[in-house]
Amino acid sequence: MIRLRITLLDKPGALSELTRLIAEHRVNIVDTLYNLQADPAETTDVYPARPEMGRALDARLAAIADEISQGAKKPKKGGTGAN
Repeated sequence: MIRLRITLLDKPGALSELTRLIAEHRVNIVDTLYNLQADPAETTDVYPARPEMGRALDARLAAIADEISQGAKKPKKGGTGAN
């Protein structure tokens, strides 16, 4: 397992592009949740203690993944529908 910290530009589509790349490479993401104010070094995973927040974030990520996968299936303008 590796740990990545990624800084994205504050522009529309930056996170979408990152998640597209993650999906393209079929990478598994392990659920972790950190309180960056109280634990800036990210040493304590609070996901087990905050399941309601974890579920809310999981739902948001699933919606993003669905949106990306639907967008990937759209044919390009003038295309035949095969990507």
